[in-house]
Amino acid sequence: MHYAVEMAPAAVFASDRPTEVLLIEEDFRTRDLHAAILRVAGFGVMEAARAEAVDERTAPDVVLADASQVESVTHLLPGRVIIALADDPRQGVHACLGGADDWVPSLSSADYLLDSLRPYAQPVPEE
Repeated sequence: MHYAVEMAPAAVFASDRPTEVLLIEEDFRTRDLHAAILRVAGFGVMEAARAEAVDERTAPDVVLADASQVESVTHLLPGRVIIALADDPRQGVHACLGGADDWVPSLSSADYLLDSLRPYAQPVPEE
């Protein structure tokens, strides 16, 4: 299965490295789709199927995780920004009550996903 991804030009960030996103999603198709969207937009992406596979020394700027993994992520990586991938609003709200900072629909558009991450990425200051 192939996905066509159309979006604006890649984002540029203030630091000398891209904003790092840890993507935790069991469904490999969804994980591959989100990873491709993030990479095209200029994010660094680390991937894992489950939170338990993540080393606590991992230092992402943002965690994008399946809603079912949020509780595990909050224990493994305390203090990290967590955005939950939820199948429906009820699951998204539940993830936020369990420690996520925000949630997005699992199968949202590329623009919606990127707009949700932008507050946690630092744009280059205008000259």
